[in-house]
Amino acid sequence: MYKIIYFLDQGEEFGGAVNTLLQQALLMLDLEHRIKVVFSNAYGNKVIDEYLQICNKADIEVDYLPYKYTSHTEGVDIVSIFDSYQIIKNYIISNRPDIVHSVQINPVVELISRELDIPHIMNVYPALSAFFSIKYLDTFPHYHICDSYFWANVWKENLLTDSTCIRTVAKRITTREGFSFDTDFIRFICVGTIYEEKNQLEVIKGFESAVKKGVKGYLSVCGHIGSLEYASLCRQYICEHKLSDVVAFKGFCSDMALEYSKNDVLICGSTRESYPNVISEALANYLIVISTPVGGVPEIIKDCQNGYITDGYSAENICDKILEINKDIKSGRIKQVFHNADMTYNKVHSPEAVTHDLLEYYKHVIDTGVKESDMDYNTLKNIFAEMTRLFRENENYFCMPELVRERLWYLYHVSDILVDKAKICSRFYIWGTGKLAKVTKEILDIFCPQIKLNGFISSSIQGKCMEYPIYMPDRIFEDAESVTFIAAKNSQKEIIRLLEEKGKEFNKDYFLLVPRVW
Repeated sequence: MYKIIYFLDQGEEFGGAVNTLLQQALLMLDLEHRIKVVFSNAYGNKVIDEYLQICNKADIEVDYLPYKYTSHTEGVDIVSIFDSYQIIKNYIISNRPDIVHSVQINPVVELISRELDIPHIMNVYPALSAFFSIKYLDTFPHYHICDSYFWANVWKENLLTDSTCIRTVAKRITTREGFSFDTDFIRFICVGTIYEEKNQLEVIKGFESAVKKGVKGYLSVCGHIGSLEYASLCRQYICEHKLSDVVAFKGFCSDMALEYSKNDVLICGSTRESYPNVISEALANYLIVISTPVGGVPEIIKDCQNGYITDGYSAENICDKILEINKDIKSGRIKQVFHNADMTYNKVHSPEAVTHDLLEYYKHVIDTGVKESDMDYNTLKNIFAEMTRLFRENENYFCMPELVRERLWYLYHVSDILVDKAKICSRFYIWGTGKLAKVTKEILDIFCPQIKLNGFISSSIQGKCMEYPIYMPDRIFEDAESVTFIAAKNSQKEIIRLLEEKGKEFNKDYFLLVPRVW
């Protein structure tokens, strides 16, 4: 029997990577392994009731510790590592686990695990290629579980992790007696947090087009509101196009098993995923899946065999597959697709299948042991001693100190590049004129005094910002020697797109001293 500590995030939202790891913990509990679950309280105590209810029902001991984590390589909070190291180390020592398993990148737990010779695994999924454009210090976990081979290989190639793919698990709560679809009325459901990357608006538009082309049915859209603006766009579209008779925007549903039981087909429209957990849930609940070809979905769902894969991410692409599934339901061909989907669930997403794969990987990491590294806590502390000193001495100077401390890790890794740029007299600009621009200027003043700012960039504001001139974007587009610090949130993706269209490269011609929007 293993003793395993599972380090989750702050538990603020239900679903995603956190729920995936918690479900893996429950599988080990079913086999009578000894487990503990830890939530982060570094951001305040935000654990929602759904997680606590799951833990209470399973009689899982829950603890809280002040660690920080990140979903991407740029986002390490180096100061928090030093602040929380001893507290978390004492906790792990007192519990003496065989394995430590974390969601996302948890560098403080990784460094402690190295010191205590305990294997540490991280569950982390999608990434951007930009995250790997610089070589990082070896602080990331060496063992890695992903829910798709597509993204497992990306992390393995870039961070040299020992990566594997273990699919999401979904338990069957009900059974479906026989097989039948109403050939005259199909019930569709779209499940996921409501925000742009989940692409619900295109799903709604695609369903609308299919209805206009003769499909009779109903679409339920379920999920937490992740973006109020995007949710408003979805609701507005339903209202303006008079779709309320055929589309329900239901928000968060506490009993998803009930919702699945009312439907026939899941539509997953995501544009960025690793492998959507809703697909495993849909298969467990006897639904047919229509999905975009996002992440690792095509590794499991084969078009017209055990589900349906769209050619792209547009409403038109989604409509095409709705029309195809409608045709297959009427012809009876859907019975074979349904049978194949059921076999896929048993082979890939059932508790038995996932338990087997998880145990195999746990055995592998214990047999292999902690991998050698020249990076430990004291070495890292020495490397960042000067930056940490500067941060603490100037903490009251920064208008947003929490943001600054979260960018020191990234700043360290690009500092040599910036020093070299300053030596060749590059011209430096901050794109943005708001509070994030002020933060960026403060970071440069304290940590990069050799950089002399030439001005700010804005496409809508003229005059001066902090006594520096404000230029139009053409100023940097036309200047091959210029360096840009992006200091915007809402328009960040558009600014990056514009820069890259002009041949500018991340961590060479432009940098992000504020959090990346992705």
